[in-house]
Amino acid sequence: MDSSKKALIQSVLAFCLGAALCIIVMNFLTPKTAKDSSSETNRVIETTKTTQQVTPEKKTAPAKPITKEQTKITSTTKAVSSEKTTQIASVTLPAGPIEQPPAAIRGSMKQVDYEIPSKFSCWMSSGTPIKGVLICIHGFGLYSEAFQALADRVCPKGYVAYSVDARGFGRYIKKDRTADFEGSVTDVAQLIQLVHKTYPGKPIILIGESMGGAIAIQAGSQHQNEIAGIIASAPGDVRYKQVKMDLKVGPKLLLSPNKKRDWGDELMEMATSNPKLIAKWQADPLVRQKLAPKELLGFQKFMGNTSDFAKQIHTTPILFLHGGHDKLTKVKGTIELYNDVPSSKKDLFILGQKDHVMLEEGQFDDTTIRLLETWLANAPR
Repeated sequence: MDSSKKALIQSVLAFCLGAALCIIVMNFLTPKTAKDSSSETNRVIETTKTTQQVTPEKKTAPAKPITKEQTKITSTTKAVSSEKTTQIASVTLPAGPIEQPPAAIRGSMKQVDYEIPSKFSCWMSSGTPIKGVLICIHGFGLYSEAFQALADRVCPKGYVAYSVDARGFGRYIKKDRTADFEGSVTDVAQLIQLVHKTYPGKPIILIGESMGGAIAIQAGSQHQNEIAGIIASAPGDVRYKQVKMDLKVGPKLLLSPNKKRDWGDELMEMATSNPKLIAKWQADPLVRQKLAPKELLGFQKFMGNTSDFAKQIHTTPILFLHGGHDKLTKVKGTIELYNDVPSSKKDLFILGQKDHVMLEEGQFDDTTIRLLETWLANAPR
């Protein structure tokens, strides 16, 4: 064997060894919430049909985890395993006129621990009696305006909708700020206080999708006396193609941990099957596609910590959602978080034909909206 071939083989072996060490380091540093998957494929969700409202079952003892024994969750399809799909029942609500979509009011909050005020948007319908206030938290890469279409639908029904930019995303991009996930939890907590002062006595519900769902759980668990509920869509950290992503991120984490790289295209294609939405994201300068490997590691650690906060939710009603066609995160992760919550005031719905993104960017349908409105009206306080 000549020296050039020998050198090439040595380089390849060295790279593979380095990548393997990176994956080991990342796995060691990242809290693990995934449980033994051997029983996951045998878990069964028994479905029942409803015609009017989704009414949480009253219980006097903490809810039991979803196990091989059948657990009833309102839906319309046959029993499925945690990795397959199911659809929720259609819920009938009184029909009524649709108001003109409300315009967004953009503002910011002063932060004592951050030199840039936290940025948020707010929507409300004029002249509509206020039932409650929703605080919406976007998913990874997106920003507050991702909830504009949802606000258009719920504000005429009596809700004020706030949506906050997570630190490092959306309008923060103009300042090239580093993603700060724990700081974003602090911002949501401060927004809760602002809403309490602005709308005293009105119930506050946190709504988050993906990363936003994890932020909602972490912030909500620390402020259970101040909120009326949490809605978390696909908040788990059990992802598809995780090993492939680790192999990409690992070497870059060693060589250039702070150099921002474009990871957007692959994540977008896993987040939605809608090509028009992908094109919209690619053209939007406020949709963040470049992150440093160190930021991605921080994101992975943050998502892994969500289980610890879910275990602290003893009294707050919480609704978990997951898309049956989600190609980014596995339903297994959402089920594990559902099981982690000790409160009996919890519900889980798997929406059969939905992608990872199903509350943001107008990707919801009438059935999803009816589910949200009915849960908000019937969630035990």
